[in-house]
Amino acid sequence: FTGRWVFWAGLAGVVVPYLLAIAGLSARIYIAERAPVSNMYESMVWLAISLVSFALVFGAIYRSRLFLAGAAALGFITLVLADYLPIDASISPLVPVLKSAWLIYHVQTIVASYGAFALAGFLGHVFLFHFMATRQRTPEQREFARQLDLYSYRTMQVGVLLLTVGTILGGVWANASWGRYWGWDPKETWALISLLGY
Repeated sequence: FTGRWVFWAGLAGVVVPYLLAIAGLSARIYIAERAPVSNMYESMVWLAISLVSFALVFGAIYRSRLFLAGAAALGFITLVLADYLPIDASISPLVPVLKSAWLIYHVQTIVASYGAFALAGFLGHVFLFHFMATRQRTPEQREFARQLDLYSYRTMQVGVLLLTVGTILGGVWANASWGRYWGWDPKETWALISLLGY
């Protein structure tokens, strides 16, 4: 096989399951007549779709196959875990407090940020392994490390933006549901700590 055939086979190996996951989640949305925000299973499928979406966009922008490799590995792991972990995958109606458009925007945005962060984490690990494996750094190796640093930073920027927007939308949803924007409960507090940490 030449490099071109391997690339196209790899791309198909990511895009076909990606499209199937989108079709499956779309069917679930149609059947449930609601957004996929009620359980961990739906969130994990949305996470896989989000991270592959980011990988395809960043891969096209930077012309790098590393994003595709990250999408293949992380998307596969996420979907396998969604299928095999003992989590509830049933379709059930939302409880009344969760019936809000703000919840949909909040949850989908936050979970999408996790997809960007997962991709940044993959690239960071590739950077670390590259750094540990290369004792004498040639100009090509330095350039590769610089690119890895840039890719990781850019994906983290997208993650921080989405996490910020998602946290703000969470406050709007809390106000619509409970009459307060912020209550310093553990979930809100750790969302703020995570955001400030990034």
